[in-house]
Amino acid sequence: MKKLTILVGFAMALALLGSTADAAVLIEVQKLTASDAEASGNATPSTLPLIPAKLVQVGFQNLGGNGFNGDIWVHGDFAYVGTFGVDGACPNIGVKVVDISNPFAPAMVDVLSVPAGSHPSDVKVASINTSFFQGDLLVNSNEACATGGPNGIQLWDVTDPSNPLALSRFDTRGVHNTYLYQTDDRTYVLLAVPFAEVFGASDALPASDLQIVDVTDPTNPVLAGEWTLGRDAGLAFGAPSLAGEPLLPPGSDCTPPPTTPPLCRGDVALVYLHDVWVSTDGTVAYLSYWDAGLITLDISDPANPALLGVATEPLNDEGNAHNAVVDELSSLILVGDEDTVPGPWGFLRIFDGSDPAAPVQIGTFATTNALADPPPDSGLYSLHSITMEGDTAYLAWFSDGVRVLDLSDPSAPKERAAFVPPDVPDPFGFFPPKALVWGVFVQDDIVFASDINGGLYVLAFDNDNDSCADIQELGNDETLGGQRDPDNFWDFFDPNRDRAVGLLDFLAVLRHFGTVGDPATLDPDGPEPPIGEYWASADRGGQAPGGDPWDELPANGSIGLTDFLSVLRQFGHTCA
Repeated sequence: MKKLTILVGFAMALALLGSTADAAVLIEVQKLTASDAEASGNATPSTLPLIPAKLVQVGFQNLGGNGFNGDIWVHGDFAYVGTFGVDGACPNIGVKVVDISNPFAPAMVDVLSVPAGSHPSDVKVASINTSFFQGDLLVNSNEACATGGPNGIQLWDVTDPSNPLALSRFDTRGVHNTYLYQTDDRTYVLLAVPFAEVFGASDALPASDLQIVDVTDPTNPVLAGEWTLGRDAGLAFGAPSLAGEPLLPPGSDCTPPPTTPPLCRGDVALVYLHDVWVSTDGTVAYLSYWDAGLITLDISDPANPALLGVATEPLNDEGNAHNAVVDELSSLILVGDEDTVPGPWGFLRIFDGSDPAAPVQIGTFATTNALADPPPDSGLYSLHSITMEGDTAYLAWFSDGVRVLDLSDPSAPKERAAFVPPDVPDPFGFFPPKALVWGVFVQDDIVFASDINGGLYVLAFDNDNDSCADIQELGNDETLGGQRDPDNFWDFFDPNRDRAVGLLDFLAVLRHFGTVGDPATLDPDGPEPPIGEYWASADRGGQAPGGDPWDELPANGSIGLTDFLSVLRQFGHTCA
């Protein structure tokens, strides 16, 4: 199992290289054994007990059912989902556009095309208001997944999502992630261009892993600034397998320069820029630089990025800094490690970012499965993507689905809710036939999750854990969940949790008729006890005096005629 997961993880890393030839140069890295993985000395993060899941599915879109779904970005009434590709499975699908104006019935309405031989796993959208452009601008990454496929980014005007306009392309090496932002009257896109420092010069392209593109005139993008770890910070970069390659820049084998620490380590020993993020004020960039960790840059002058700080993991940890996000005040930084080998898998690191020149790790979080070795099944149990709203983190955790964390005490994060999609096979046979959540986005308390194999899941909180989402309990139609209290478990009589009150709930009362017990034993997510034993989920205290059919009193400790009448009053009521 360890050998398999090492190979899957490394195959994804090879997709970043942008050409079959480059992949061949690095193929030696994948020659690892289970004993190699065990010797890498991964540190074990803290974990806390899970609480009952209170995140429910309210909508779904299979996105054509063709798999290889990538990251997600939501803007207004539309969700934009990137797509994946690898050498040998490069379907050239494009960016999927989904109308989410009705989140209960999302509809795919368009696909933004990408050049043949390329794939756009990353997509960002921002409302821009400069003297050059007013409207909604979309940028998608382009990474070659077939010989001759183009690399770089594409820019689109999606002000009218029903009529997207292709504006321009900017070609460079393969772009894996982007960040689009406006500062004053200028608009920029930061590009994570993996291994550009290694291969860029030989390709007659910018030899920097970070490239800052001025897209103020989105019909004419221009390179505005560059930064890269080896040349500009004097630190190790590249991969050990590149040792002895005569045509590459000195140091491309990740040998640390004198007086600098070693960086390459673990199962996939590489130093390259994987992801980028920018502070709210547009002055600080947060670079996820794989084994080099978190790098912070001053980008107040995009033409001259300047190093602020380096936060590298201990050498006996795996490394693999995959992505980072920051809160609105730039006081908290969340960094996700992507490690597709158990013991542990990739997990979350939490940093105090109040001094961007010296981020300090203050907490960690891992799911139970992320600590499991051997893993429970063929799934991938690494953290993948992160978003943050206030003091709440939303994590895309591959086969552990979506995890929601309370960060009110960031040194001791607590899991608030979770949702794991059903297992779906990969039509291309590249990924395991499991739930594999790639990306997550939050808008108006609705959670949108892109699953590589499955599609787009629309989720909402169910604070009273009665199987009806809060947004479904606040409408005007009593039969469709509306007019109920999203903080009152008892007002929706659904012990079998199929999100509808009907015959099955009537039978649940019948199976436990005449029993008595303690209502405090209520566990909405727990199994039904044997017939003839008390079950608090099937107990109600009857209709509130003068109340409506949904105004049920809490359990009274006895299951009898009152509970039959409660089911009959709500019979036919649903959540959807």
